Amino acid sequence: MSKVGLSDSSWSPFPCLCAAFMASNIWNTASYDVNISGFNDNIHCLARCISSVIAGSELAILERNEQERRSLPKDHVDQLMQYKVVLRMHPRT
Repeated sequence: MSKVGLSDSSWSPFPCLCAAFMASNIWNTASYDVNISGFNDNIHCLARCISSVIAGSELAILERNEQERRSLPKDHVDQLMQYKVVLRMHPRT
């Protein structure tokens, strides 16, 4: 999996943009039409799209991290696991 475009910093503004979008005045013009069982405009489609992009980026980052973990040599993974156990026993304050 390519790391291009999957860095944490490239996706960090999306939750803020989504929150700003959901709080914007554009929703004042959206109304639910019972006859069509949907909104009178497609603004809800944009909201779902933004939500999907955020979820997809998180999934891609998790998949990349899992793939990197699996590609580590076994002794390095053991050392990493021991380090995590020590951190759990002695959490930082």
